[in-house]
Amino acid sequence: MRSKLLLATVLLLVGSSLNILPAQARDLGLSEHLRLPPPATFTPGANDRSISPSEAARIAQQQNGGGRVLAVERGDRGYRVKLLKNGDVRIVYVPGN
Repeated sequence: MRSKLLLATVLLLVGSSLNILPAQARDLGLSEHLRLPPPATFTPGANDRSISPSEAARIAQQQNGGGRVLAVERGDRGYRVKLLKNGDVRIVYVPGN
């Protein structure tokens, strides 16, 4: 518990230089310490023209100059795409429409 609080503090202090995203903090189990809202779910309505997960992966690759897609997860009004590029894992948010 104490180590998570210390890690949360460190992430807050250096988060801007590391570009830590809320999704990454949740993956590390720090959402409670950082008081992040719970992750939202994406439920397209009948009139929504949403993109597919494969389209979201393609868009994320285009925005980041390539990379290997590790995962595509639905999120709040879009997709959370994990890319591996040059040995670094990047998490990219792609709007759903």
